[in-house]
Amino acid sequence: MALYIAMGQSNMTGYTTIYKGDYKILSSSIEFLNNPGDGPIVPFALEMAMRKIAVLNCAASATYISEWSKDGHLYKACLERIPTGYYEVKGLIFDQGEADTNASERATYNWRKCFMGMIKDFRKRYGNIPVVLGILGNKPDFNLPWWDAIKKQQLSISKRKLGNVRKENLPLIDLLHYTREGYDEIGHRFAEVMKSFSRNR
Repeated sequence: MALYIAMGQSNMTGYTTIYKGDYKILSSSIEFLNNPGDGPIVPFALEMAMRKIAVLNCAASATYISEWSKDGHLYKACLERIPTGYYEVKGLIFDQGEADTNASERATYNWRKCFMGMIKDFRKRYGNIPVVLGILGNKPDFNLPWWDAIKKQQLSISKRKLGNVRKENLPLIDLLHYTREGYDEIGHRFAEVMKSFSRNR
């Protein structure tokens, strides 16, 4: 069965409440290996379920890119949770960066290096799978000094089978997190980019 992995922080886990508790009955074509949260994962899965798929949510709120690097504890923990045998990893969606916009300058300018090192390691393990990265959206109106620097690094990434999703001007529930409609649209965009790799392979 095709398995899709989700990693990142709170804009992957979500910040609304609609899907909590009822995600298991949304579609018979989707096997959620754990709670997908209430962000873009469920709408992503619903659009990807042209055939039976499975989804594993490894995202955790308020996390830094260093924790998702190839030596990071969250990345390693996610690898340990990925099942084998019946499942075959077919793609990765990743949405992270907000926490690092208020981190140290040195950590900020390592964002691209950490992300690409993790992707290189992941592909060594699971093949040259498609990866879709969520780009930081509009800069909030408060002091996050490294927002533009991280967003610039995210936008500079251009590799085969590595796409991105833009989030500017989507509706927000607070200064950093999206409404249900916003997460639905982000999930749709993740799915559209992921499906484009299948069409163009």
